[in-house]
Amino acid sequence: MNRYGRRAKAGIGIKKGKGVSFMHEDGQTFRVRVAGWQNSRQVSFRGNSVAMEVARISCSHCATCAGRIHYVENALRGEGKRDYVGGGVIVSLPYPETLAKTPGVAAGFLSGKLGLSISAA
Repeated sequence: MNRYGRRAKAGIGIKKGKGVSFMHEDGQTFRVRVAGWQNSRQVSFRGNSVAMEVARISCSHCATCAGRIHYVENALRGEGKRDYVGGGVIVSLPYPETLAKTPGVAAGFLSGKLGLSISAA
């Protein structure tokens, strides 16, 4: 259980060095930059969806991160789903089969869905 009383999804968080990664079975994990956010975020393809770390894993959710979580949840308007892993917030969205599973294309897709300026790191 995390601090929100939700059960963490099995297989999502994998310890990797000092931090935590959310590498998935297909191994397609990369980092993106969000304009105005100091730290890069992880993105991973999960079958027919794409997942993005909104609040960093192991984050204590300061006012800045809490605001980002709120903004992204409003931008999604109920679309997709949220996972809570080790204090982090990860959002997943259905990924169109017609789009290439590359960092640049995924960043553009996430930019459009979330209303943020996102680019591959």
